[in-house]
Amino acid sequence: MLIQPLILSTLSFLLWQPAAAPSQPANTPETNAVDAKPVGEFKDAADLLGALEKADEGLDQFRAEIRYDRVLDLEGESQLRQGELFFDRVKGVAGKPVRRFAVRFDSFQVGTAVRNEQRLHIFDGTWYADKMPEEKKINRKEVVGPGQSFDPMKLGEGPMPIPIGQRKDDILARYDAQLLPAADGLGASDETLKAFLAGTVQVRLVPKAGAAPGGDTFEEIRLWYRGKRPEQMTPGDKPSDRLLPRAARTVSVNKDISIVQLINIAVNPDPKIDASIMDTSAPAGWEVTEAKLPVAAPEIPPAPTRPTETKLESATPATPPAEEKKDAPK
Repeated sequence: MLIQPLILSTLSFLLWQPAAAPSQPANTPETNAVDAKPVGEFKDAADLLGALEKADEGLDQFRAEIRYDRVLDLEGESQLRQGELFFDRVKGVAGKPVRRFAVRFDSFQVGTAVRNEQRLHIFDGTWYADKMPEEKKINRKEVVGPGQSFDPMKLGEGPMPIPIGQRKDDILARYDAQLLPAADGLGASDETLKAFLAGTVQVRLVPKAGAAPGGDTFEEIRLWYRGKRPEQMTPGDKPSDRLLPRAARTVSVNKDISIVQLINIAVNPDPKIDASIMDTSAPAGWEVTEAKLPVAAPEIPPAPTRPTETKLESATPATPPAEEKKDAPK
């Protein structure tokens, strides 16, 4: 398949914005937040999601090491991929911002077997590319047509949406949200992950029935954040001190579990992102599989209608009937 669910399905909740929910009666945050209890400085899930609305202001570059664990329920198989995640925001047509991302995996582990295997997933604002350098293969798919706009950070629309900069009410229209301590939902075998998540706050999202067309692909999503609210940042703080995602854990409707950790995060102006990492073109000599968007048929204007012909009666007054002549009496 062109867009692999391996990483994109889980990263969709980690670094980019969820899409607006389908039209439905508006609910207030209080009716959507479950068991509102304070955690850290946040009083409830709505408070955290409100802070995240502004968390992407001025976020033009993002880079982090990535660890992606996946446990397949049916196969009973565990997989681990490790690499780097890159994100930037550049000016596009007419100066409109374009969000781009790249995920480069350098190793792949199944069970205890580990092998070096580089693979890249890239979105450049128009094209998505799945690059396999060792095999010299690339799968390309056009996802944005001329004159169209697309945000890869929108849940349900893009492959990698993250609740940063997304409207709180849009999230709460689609999910029930619960603010939880960092260790909630983690078991005895997750001690390393618990240590990594120390000092974070967690929000658990459960899809609302009927909120997503065709149903949601996840039973639950857990997201962990660490950092200062935008209004708390001071000139002496590092850019990476801002409120940012640190990890995500999803459970699919098939009971597969995925965990993504973002490690050693750097944000602008710290990260050095090579422009070539965002290149979705096919290198010379590679095997290419490509899918373009269908060309829309030009609209043909309807043929003009001829005015209805109406017979008009002559404006000349009708001649009155001649009077009958009578013979004079003799």
